Amino acid sequence: MIAAVVVHALVVLFAIVYSWRGSALGDIAIYRGWAASGFVPVAPADGPAPTVYPILATLPMALAQVLGERWFFAVWAVVVAVLNILGLAALTRRSNTTAGVAAGWWWLLFTGVMGVLAFSRIDGVTAPLVLMALAFGLSSPGASTALLAVGAWIKVWPVAVVTALLIAVRRRATVLAAGVAVSLGAGLLAVVLNWGPHVLDFLGFQGNRGMQAEATFSLPWMWLAALGLNGTRAVQNVAIGSLEVQGPGTEVMAGLMQPLLVVAVGAVAALALAGLRTVARRDGDRTALMLWTALSLTAVLIVFNKVGSPQFVLWLGPVVAAGLAHDWIAWRRAAWLVMATAAVTLLVFPVLFQAIVHAQVHAVLVLTVRDLLLLAVLVLGVSRLVRIARGPAREPLTQP
Repeated sequence: MIAAVVVHALVVLFAIVYSWRGSALGDIAIYRGWAASGFVPVAPADGPAPTVYPILATLPMALAQVLGERWFFAVWAVVVAVLNILGLAALTRRSNTTAGVAAGWWWLLFTGVMGVLAFSRIDGVTAPLVLMALAFGLSSPGASTALLAVGAWIKVWPVAVVTALLIAVRRRATVLAAGVAVSLGAGLLAVVLNWGPHVLDFLGFQGNRGMQAEATFSLPWMWLAALGLNGTRAVQNVAIGSLEVQGPGTEVMAGLMQPLLVVAVGAVAALALAGLRTVARRDGDRTALMLWTALSLTAVLIVFNKVGSPQFVLWLGPVVAAGLAHDWIAWRRAAWLVMATAAVTLLVFPVLFQAIVHAQVHAVLVLTVRDLLLLAVLVLGVSRLVRIARGPAREPLTQP
């Protein structure tokens, strides 16, 4: 905990210096503009509308605005630091084991390796919320779901963890009630902000986007661009601030990504339900089922996503940290894979981002390594679910 406070104090100090210069890092500058305008649900001339995110994303942004525009980034860093430390406290205190403390160290190292991405994006707010929710786990499904629902109404991805919880938990009515209660609160905020017709705009925002250059399924076109073939290139979508690939077949692929994502999520959910039948029949480990389902579904949301922003890797951290606290031995391989993915992602952004913009061969090679690591995480999660669904091997029959 002392190490966490020191690390985050350094981050906050950096943000204070940056804010003192009147600057904001990454997407924080966009959030600052939305907050200054009162979160008007209409796109400005130079970027997307705040309705690109669910309605509760306005809460941390509004909180960061309390000292004015100049200090927005500094306050934002404080908010993320506090949430990270609360998540760490929940993880280590709820587990109350050596593995739990070791998992806390892993989480602190993971957020450090993710670097600037861990505190300059909205994902940095949702990750510790998910960590706190998983620390409560199946023992307190109402509290877990409330935290996950808040996270999902900030950025959608915690829905993957909610789904895993809903599959594994016994008290599903509690999960549904907590989710509905938070959603009603989100609806009330939408009325206050006059977002009425726009409150679900975030669901359709991704539909019209092209294939982002960093997405896993964009990799073949990034290699075409790197080799100068077929007129393929990476171009900036100024309207939404995204780097996208353009070339033969990219529009078709972009249109296929949503159906592919739905099919992949459905397949993992079906496998998890098969695992649930085995676990229920044998009175097995429901927490293990929930955690491996959460990892698999989260990995699916990254691998089959046509957006593929580097900060998405942050989504994997809370699940792995909770897994390590639950069963250190079973989750060691996942921990190594996700940590390696975070390290390579740090190269993708910010180190090599300009090289990726120009589709340079060495940068695309790093992207390839990152994508292979993400695929390995997905395969590992699915293989664990298959093992759970099959159940433990039967004891061989002995001769009398």
